[in-house]
Amino acid sequence: MPGSKTDGILTLFRYFLIFCAALLALGTGGQALRASCIERSWPTVPAQVVDCRIREIVTSKDGHGTYSLRCGFRYVEYVEAISTHNTRSPATVAQMRSWGAAHRRGSVQPIHYDPATPRAISLGEFGQAIDLPLFDETLSGSTGFAAGGLILLLITFWRRSRRRLNNLAA
Repeated sequence: MPGSKTDGILTLFRYFLIFCAALLALGTGGQALRASCIERSWPTVPAQVVDCRIREIVTSKDGHGTYSLRCGFRYVEYVEAISTHNTRSPATVAQMRSWGAAHRRGSVQPIHYDPATPRAISLGEFGQAIDLPLFDETLSGSTGFAAGGLILLLITFWRRSRRRLNNLAA
């Protein structure tokens, strides 16, 4: 007897969740590879802080928004700005404020820059206090999707075994 419509839906969602888990895992691997390449192959130079301030981006009608830290740096012969990822986390915003206060105009901060595209810069490991790599969050999401797919797989197996027992009893 072919599976029921519910089994088909469970299978579809299971494959979708496993696909999302694989996609997030690949994204995490890409982030780790990029961070490793920056630290390994981009030179580190001292850069003078031009400006460093917290920006609020209002994203909803009720006035709540996200925050990012935007800093400008003068290095080699370039001036370039970088921004952290947006966050709503009060703890991360506090870390950003503290980092910005410690990096006033004229202070020196090591940065990495891409020799092939000198305007491409990164704080790399020097900025992890304010812009943590999103590995943990991405891996948590990947694990959650994989767990959801596994739960749906178990439910499908349970439903099939229950159906077989009912057919044997009949």
